[in-house]
Amino acid sequence: MELKKKAGEKLEKITGIITDCNPVNDTLFGGELAVAYYLYYLYEATDRDEYAEAALDRVEKVLLGFNNGKANLSGPYYCSGAAGLFYLLVLLVRKGLVGQDMKAELEQLGADLLECAVAGMENDYNDFIHGSFGLLHCFNHYAVCFGDDSFLQSFLRLVEKKYLLTDKPWIVSAIGNANEKKIVNLGLSHGQAGFMILLMRAYTLGGIQERVKEKLLRNAHYLLGFKSDALAGTDCNFFPSFVDPVTNKYTTNNRLAWCYGDLGQVLFLHKAADFFNDAGFSAAANSICTASADRTSFDATLLEGAQICHGTGGVSHFYRLLGEISGLECCNNAAAFWMEQTINNIDRELETDINPGSRLNMVEGLPGIGLALMSYLAEKKLDWSSLILLE
Repeated sequence: MELKKKAGEKLEKITGIITDCNPVNDTLFGGELAVAYYLYYLYEATDRDEYAEAALDRVEKVLLGFNNGKANLSGPYYCSGAAGLFYLLVLLVRKGLVGQDMKAELEQLGADLLECAVAGMENDYNDFIHGSFGLLHCFNHYAVCFGDDSFLQSFLRLVEKKYLLTDKPWIVSAIGNANEKKIVNLGLSHGQAGFMILLMRAYTLGGIQERVKEKLLRNAHYLLGFKSDALAGTDCNFFPSFVDPVTNKYTTNNRLAWCYGDLGQVLFLHKAADFFNDAGFSAAANSICTASADRTSFDATLLEGAQICHGTGGVSHFYRLLGEISGLECCNNAAAFWMEQTINNIDRELETDINPGSRLNMVEGLPGIGLALMSYLAEKKLDWSSLILLE
């Protein structure tokens, strides 16, 4: 109970800092929409209507600016662009805070985003946060909300033509420079694990042809093929971070985080077990997860601070989700351990803007930490982490 009390005090401080901040942009991952997202889930956690009203006020302000061409958003993509607004509006419709009549406006925005996905894929600009696959995430949630899978179906046809129905068992991604096309990123936040989770979700919603499913299964086995059993019992990841598909040489480290590391692969494997009805995937997931849960030092995980991206808050919440999926007690224990580290070591983030301008960053700043604390404290399940594929 003492830890819960301490967590509540930290959450109160975080909320005060976030609501006092003056966002420098309107983005979902670091600006006005990030604050609105945080406030909405504070409403869900506390049932206090003023938080819902404050969230809606901020969203309406951004939407008005967007419709007048004055929103401080950058491009179409999820992290910093129009897709973040699309995602949050869909969420608020699904939650009942915004009416179904919003669909007409979202249809036009969705059509514009689909055009951007076409252009992005032509240049292999594929990424969950910064590229075309973040748009698929939005289209998946739109389909659930409105029962309309037209956007995700169009997106899937693009992916099939460009990637799946070819002889390459991976999806090319180059968000930074052309050299990235020469390597395969296996991570959750920017690579194959995230792509596969999004595609399996989309095909679950929209249906799949057998020949496409065979190719998707090929990609799943390709990814699983990089698991190294020789690393069992060490502080290293079972999976590398990057692979050269020509030489199979790989780059790895022992970071265990939301962005990179074995937990993303574990989540992918659990999703694959369900999608392909193959218990072999879940068996692999459980063996990896059991080993990873024993890694409880900062040297063994390369975690930095309490943040979500590569800090203790993200790892704790990730283990919480994996415990719900697998039923493994080691996941629940790891979630509790890393949450305690988060609560006891959060003061640095509260007292200092460690990365200048990043306090409102959803995955590297205070909103994500606060959301993780909300889940820890709440007596009901909060689905905020669907924002970052943890669903």
